Amino acid sequence: MFKQDVLAKDTEEITKFYKNRGYQNIKVPEPKQTFNADKTRITVSLTLEEGPSFILALPNSPANAIFPSVKLDRLSSTNRARFITRKK
Repeated sequence: MFKQDVLAKDTEEITKFYKNRGYQNIKVPEPKQTFNADKTRITVSLTLEEGPSFILALPNSPANAIFPSVKLDRLSSTNRARFITRKK
């Protein structure tokens, strides 16, 4: 049985999933809902607009070209690039 509130929650979860992988500008427009001829089945289509992914480049990262890594090493205990995420 199709439930509109479940679809809304699923859309929220998809948005969170993408945001936690660096896609801060993800857009999930209203889903397209299409019924079959006898209205016993529904097809739900989502079109995602990811936008760019954002990555935080930390010291010792090849993406760091502004400051010498030696000076930045003291500011961070890690040296890997990470996706910007909203997870806590």
